[in-house]
Amino acid sequence: DLCLRATDNGGKVDDFAQFAGMSWSKNLTVLRPWLRWIHASLSIIRHFNSSGTPAELKLNYTQHLQQLERVWRVVNISAHVVVTSRVRCRQITEQFVLCYFLFLIKRWGSSMWPSSPDEFSANHVMAEGDDSGEAWYFAFMRDELICKSVQGIPEPITADDFRWFDVETRSKHFLGHYANRPCFALSVKGAVPEGFAKLGLRGLLGRTSQSMFYLAGRAKQVIDWHQTNQFCGRCGESMQVHGADRAMQCGACRFIAYPRLSPSIIVLITKGDEMLLARNAAWPQGMYSTLAGFVEAGESIEQTVHREVMEEVGLEVGELKYFGSQSWPFPNSLMLGFHAKYVGGDIVCQPGEIADAQWYRKDTLPQIPPKTAISGWLIQEFIDQLG
Repeated sequence: DLCLRATDNGGKVDDFAQFAGMSWSKNLTVLRPWLRWIHASLSIIRHFNSSGTPAELKLNYTQHLQQLERVWRVVNISAHVVVTSRVRCRQITEQFVLCYFLFLIKRWGSSMWPSSPDEFSANHVMAEGDDSGEAWYFAFMRDELICKSVQGIPEPITADDFRWFDVETRSKHFLGHYANRPCFALSVKGAVPEGFAKLGLRGLLGRTSQSMFYLAGRAKQVIDWHQTNQFCGRCGESMQVHGADRAMQCGACRFIAYPRLSPSIIVLITKGDEMLLARNAAWPQGMYSTLAGFVEAGESIEQTVHREVMEEVGLEVGELKYFGSQSWPFPNSLMLGFHAKYVGGDIVCQPGEIADAQWYRKDTLPQIPPKTAISGWLIQEFIDQLG
């Protein structure tokens, strides 16, 4: 009832004016109860809305559900922004918040693990007429994507938009088709015209669809690969684009360089109803996550899990269970997610790498990553298993 009353004026951020003037850590203290109340209320309403409820009541439940989900977006966004930017809630306008996470509700009801094909079809050879009109241009200026706003949602510019840009195109690559729309990756230099904006890939997280984020990440990785393979790593001669594959080839020694992927493991260690979360030495105070590390030459993925856990926290683990993967374009990782059970040892944090590591229960969690990251998926998966 408290949550529903909070929607009387449409769930505006003004409802949370009590946060203004507080420190970012106090903001979180106030936000967390709201998240718990709304989460519980959503679960109850969903239950009634799908359990043989009379039609006239279902409509009422559906209206409440829509109201609550609006408030959930605002509060969850506020918590996210407070942590990542350490800004005060008085600085977050309603328009910014609602645009920033318009797709949050879409993620709420979908599977965390993106195991099904999306609407993108990869191809490095374009057909006649692909490079025109409404083709998407994922144009990067250094590490930032040039975007336009479509109903408050960032989207890549089109070929038609780009015609009016006074910029230098350093490289251009055909990526394939997304829902029959041609897609290109561009590296450009110059000034962004008025009405357009630049966003880093992390700035797209939560602001656009999952498929769009991964497509932008693909474009950035193709650009980086092309820029870092202009000369052969074997003989030093110039490289040319391969005729049949997405690859660069040396004309002198015939060495071929394909786009690079760096496989990494990410693992949540559990012990009964507890989970091990750690804080990287470079992270803000209070932010904790799962353990992760890169695969070394000659290792299997499972061996990497055991080695990284021992190196970072000094623990032995067993009963590894693979859950899924996530493309993580920072700059070119493929994250492979696991659960593992604690076997033995005492926590010993790796100096310079891990600042702190502790066991947590689901009701005592510190600040953790959102479900836009695979670490958030792994944590939520374990919580769901506990019931």
